[in-house]
Amino acid sequence: MSQIGRHNIFLTILLSGVLLLAGCSAQGPKRVNGELVFDADSLVNMADGFVKTGDYGNALRLYQRAATENPEHLGAKLGLARTYRVLGAADASVEIYQSVLKLDPGNAEAQLGISQMLIRENKPDAALDYLSQITGPMAQDYRYFNIRGLAYDLKGDHEQAQITYGAGLNNEPDNISLLNNLGLSFAIQGQYAPAIRILSKAANLDVNNKTALQNLVMAYALSGEEQAAKEMAATFMTEEEIPSSFQFYKWLGSLTSKQRAQAIFLGLRDFPPEATAGQEVASAEMPEQEMAAAPEEPLDPKKKQLLEILKEDQQTSEVETPAAGAAVEAAEQPPEEAAAEPDQEKPSGVAATEKVYRVQLGSYPSEKLALAGWNRLLKKSGDVLNSYSPLTGEVSRPDGTALYRLYVSDVAEKAEARELCSRLKEQNIDCLVIYTSR
Repeated sequence: MSQIGRHNIFLTILLSGVLLLAGCSAQGPKRVNGELVFDADSLVNMADGFVKTGDYGNALRLYQRAATENPEHLGAKLGLARTYRVLGAADASVEIYQSVLKLDPGNAEAQLGISQMLIRENKPDAALDYLSQITGPMAQDYRYFNIRGLAYDLKGDHEQAQITYGAGLNNEPDNISLLNNLGLSFAIQGQYAPAIRILSKAANLDVNNKTALQNLVMAYALSGEEQAAKEMAATFMTEEEIPSSFQFYKWLGSLTSKQRAQAIFLGLRDFPPEATAGQEVASAEMPEQEMAAAPEEPLDPKKKQLLEILKEDQQTSEVETPAAGAAVEAAEQPPEEAAAEPDQEKPSGVAATEKVYRVQLGSYPSEKLALAGWNRLLKKSGDVLNSYSPLTGEVSRPDGTALYRLYVSDVAEKAEARELCSRLKEQNIDCLVIYTSR
């Protein structure tokens, strides 16, 4: 080939390359509806970043785009549902979570998310239906125990709520959200000594948030120790806040325990007439003068705390508090795992009337149902409970009715009780180690 021929070929190749580059430059990167094309994973990652900065608008836009372009992308749908949940858009959140369950029927995050929305709407039975389907790692998550415990508290089954919170504390003994809810559950039920001890521990764990301190003030006020409560409140409340807060606490004392739970956890204020604590038949509506003085959200801000709990992995933190020496006596100490005081071993050779460590499995309205519950748990436990027998204990409640607590007999020492409860937890059986009368 001649020199001229080789030169012409070179020019042709060079010109083709220039034209190709010019065409790419003119066209630019591929776009859809004016936006650069990204794969779904990249869109979800960017949306996650917006969520972390609190930019929910842009997060929703990117999650929605990823879900629209990839209808079966679970990450996009879950991100969208989570964001709607945080923003309080319950219907939209539930609808998207349900679409996730159609694609992945066992998706634990969707089941937990729907249960959270149902709790906000005061539908604890429906929430428990979804929670009962959760298995795997999510069933060990503190949020699972918190939401499940809240469901029981809203139903008025405070004994089962306390066992549920305690089961979560078996995994995370210092989880402030669980401690707060456990302490409040005891206070709602009228067991003020364990409530104050547990809330004191929560308040001492962190100094960045005053939620547990506010809860502790409420527990003191409900117990009748109003002066101690006001002295504590004066350390962090304004002079204007204290009267309205204590009006709210006084109103709480007129409610049934179930109503108290709904007032504290969900911020409900109006209840249909029914028998309330200290009254024959009464409307549980907050008096007008007190309603006018009370803040939009109570200063025991359990509604606010609940909303925080229902957000992604946010735990409350509190400030240091005085010792709870003025607490009203209660028949039972709080769960050993959640105690605010140092562990106390049972001295050797003590009489049978002394207190011992027990593994509590549940509470029932009759002894017959408690024993039926034992038979059910015996089958569920594998061989863990085979060498043990049931023990029931009757507890009188403030309204005059009785509950029958179900314990594991033949267990009295702390180490054995904790080890047995741990083994039961591995079988997905909730339990609580308590320090109680023999």
